[in-house]
Amino acid sequence: MRALLAALLLLQAARASRAACFSVVSSSHLLDLSNKSRDCPILQWSEVDQKNVRELNLSHNGIDSINGTLGPQVSVLDLSHNRLQSLPDGFLAQAKGLKKLHLQHNQLQSLPNHFFRSSTNLNHLDLAHNPLAAVPTSAFHPTLQHMVVDCRCDVAQSVAAHCACESPNCTERTCHCLAEQGPRNLTDFHAGTCRSWPGLVPTAVVGGLVALLLLGMLGAFFLLWRRRRAVATSVLKKRESSSSGGHGQPRYISRTGEQTAAQDTHQAPDYENVFIGPMQLQPQAHLTPQHKARERKKSPGRAPKATEEHYYLESDTGLGDNPIYANTPSPYDRGHPESCTDEDVYIVPDK
Repeated sequence: MRALLAALLLLQAARASRAACFSVVSSSHLLDLSNKSRDCPILQWSEVDQKNVRELNLSHNGIDSINGTLGPQVSVLDLSHNRLQSLPDGFLAQAKGLKKLHLQHNQLQSLPNHFFRSSTNLNHLDLAHNPLAAVPTSAFHPTLQHMVVDCRCDVAQSVAAHCACESPNCTERTCHCLAEQGPRNLTDFHAGTCRSWPGLVPTAVVGGLVALLLLGMLGAFFLLWRRRRAVATSVLKKRESSSSGGHGQPRYISRTGEQTAAQDTHQAPDYENVFIGPMQLQPQAHLTPQHKARERKKSPGRAPKATEEHYYLESDTGLGDNPIYANTPSPYDRGHPESCTDEDVYIVPDK
């Protein structure tokens, strides 16, 4: 039962779609069919093609599309205030007698370039309030005297050269464009508003590219700065970790005074034993002259030799945990290379 009902509804819709939008027979040369139909999806031109009709008004009828060709006897055709999105390519192929064509207030987005080729007697053309990007050049016959379009730079650019009479043999035309303030002279509108319009796009593109380049450079500098900062932070952490001993114990290293002065003052401070130099022998004022003479006889002409135990180390360590020592070659061995060995000797403190 539901399938039968659905079939009946589809059949009724198909009949409605094939129903004629108009069923009028007129013997007059003027046929006014405006506001005769509120919904006309497809207008079969044979419905209104009357041999004796010269002026045909089909405005305000909700026409979506047209199927057919305009006859050569029609001189005035009004298709304004409909829902036309396109027209057949050959709709005006036989319209040699057409003088006025009203297509304003539709939804026409484009027209073929050869659309007006056969309309050699066209005098008035109204295309306002359509989303047209350009007017076909075939519309500009020498007979065309008046044209109306929207005040938009894209459509004005396509007709400005045909509306401005700059050559001696040009056809003077009155071209208007419709704006919110009212109709304006299209030539004046184009000269005052659209002269620099073609150059806006390249300018915007160049500006965008420059902005992107600057942003890219700033991003690169920012990444480089962050990388350098990360490297510096990593080095500082390594220095801090190498200068801190395990279990909170200070770490000692023995070195010479010259090496200490050459160290970077910005590094984390280490606890060090620094080699200062040989101990200064105390003057032997307590010796008697006999003892001094005896000492001179033991080593005539030679200063007392400093032994390893005469060297001393300075340390700024305080009380606390036992330090961890890193022993470098002894100061005594620095003057006696033959006594140096390849093995390192480490002293581990008692726990």
